[in-house]
Amino acid sequence: MLPRLPGVKSCMFTMRIIAFNETFAALGAAGKNTTVVWHEAIAGRLAQDICSTYWNFFVEKQRDTEHIVLWADNCSAQNKNWQFFTFLASAVNSNWIAAKTIRMNYLVTGHTFMSADSVHSAIERELKKKGDCCDWQDFTSVLENANCGVINMAVQNFLEWRDGSNRTTISRSGLKLANMAVVEFRRGSRSVFFKPSHQPSDEFEEVEFLKKTFSIETLPASRTQPRGIPSLKRADIIKILCPMMPESRRTFWNNLPSNDTSLDLIDNFV
Repeated sequence: MLPRLPGVKSCMFTMRIIAFNETFAALGAAGKNTTVVWHEAIAGRLAQDICSTYWNFFVEKQRDTEHIVLWADNCSAQNKNWQFFTFLASAVNSNWIAAKTIRMNYLVTGHTFMSADSVHSAIERELKKKGDCCDWQDFTSVLENANCGVINMAVQNFLEWRDGSNRTTISRSGLKLANMAVVEFRRGSRSVFFKPSHQPSDEFEEVEFLKKTFSIETLPASRTQPRGIPSLKRADIIKILCPMMPESRRTFWNNLPSNDTSLDLIDNFV
């Protein structure tokens, strides 16, 4: 949460903003780690928000990659749901990236280590080294010092990705998310190709899971308004914590969007 002011007791008891980070950790020493970041005054953590972080990673960092391969945990709320699969089918068929396939490998029992864990440890070390982390620029500089490329999400980078899956077709096929260890999406296809394990001998099965009326050729609209945070929360940060910061760090908080219809994400998921 931001601001982060170690040793300041009032900071611990003041409602602060949540900073979100979708980490794309490279496999191997030669690769570059990427963090896609935003905060709750810009957007929340709904499925379409997570889809948007992947989309910006693809466009910014994988535009010319023909075969995109990612490993992820089995979190159905973020990485493994029909809305996310709809997004992947749309992404691989778009003209914004050169991908011919996008493959998601999901961790199963026996997989105990993720490369992102070491990235997050490096970020935490840099945060401790930094001490006071007063505003958004302080936070992104910490990520850069942790050897991460940073994609800073603005309001217009969030697209209104929708769930285009046909639940009747899915139900009749007997297709279950829990039975998928690997999924793949291919240019020119509206199907999901999946395997129940990571065994090379397993063949991909194919199911066309989208509604026939759902278009994967047209990108959804971008958002035009930030999510905002409750005005009382913003006012408390400005009143209680801003006086403890250098004046150069207060501009971020004075300009932070507020919206009293937005739920506080500390107490609510959406």
